[in-house]
Amino acid sequence: WWLYTPATSYGAMGADDVDFDFEGATKHGAAMVHVSGAVLKQNGMATPYKGVNGYFLRTDHMCSGRAVYAHFIMPTAMWFANTGGKTSWCLGPKEHVGTGSMWGFVPSLGIGPEEAALGEWTIFSYTTA
Repeated sequence: WWLYTPATSYGAMGADDVDFDFEGATKHGAAMVHVSGAVLKQNGMATPYKGVNGYFLRTDHMCSGRAVYAHFIMPTAMWFANTGGKTSWCLGPKEHVGTGSMWGFVPSLGIGPEEAALGEWTIFSYTTA
């Protein structure tokens, strides 16, 4: 239920525009990525997941040598981390960037989350009784 689409009409950078800072080991992916297709199932209904779907903008904040991406409207972020021994792009609340507290992850060595577009996500489902 994840679909990344390049946001070219919104200023996504092409492959020729990807920045590498080999001395500082900083890598930058697309300036913006778009997530769509995520649904939230509640009370027997599936509705678009506003906290996940939408545009994520590359920020100046870094995590594990990659830029952190922040949702354009919601307090959600994507960051690069080692998750269970796998380098991955993670998704969750902004205040948890760099921690193990996330909603899901996709194994990837990509410099930006757009490179994980075809990967299989592991999604955590937190339910209460």
